[in-house]
Amino acid sequence: MRRAYTGSMSYGYDPKQRVEEGSWRETWIFVQAALEVIGPLLAVFMTFIVAIIVSLGLLLIDVRLMVIPGSAVAAGLFWVWRREKRQHAADEAALRD
Repeated sequence: MRRAYTGSMSYGYDPKQRVEEGSWRETWIFVQAALEVIGPLLAVFMTFIVAIIVSLGLLLIDVRLMVIPGSAVAAGLFWVWRREKRQHAADEAALRD
C-alpha cells in the first residue's frame, strides 16, 4: 500500500516562521488604544453616577449633609479652573518665545 504524499502540501504554512499579523499582540494593542480613548470618559461617567448615589444617600439622611458633595464638586471645579489657567499661561509663554 502506498503512503500519502505530504512533502510539499503545506500551502505556504511553515510553523518555523510565525506571522505576527493578526496575532493576539495586535488585538491587545487595539484594545489598549480603545481603552486609552474611552477610559477617561468611562471614569468620569462612573464618578458622576457614584456622586449622584452618594448625594441622594446623604440627602435622605439629612439635608445639611449635602454640603459635603457640594464642597467636593466646588473643589473639583476650582482644581480644573486652576489647571486650565496654568496651561493657558504656559501656552502663552511658549508663543512668546
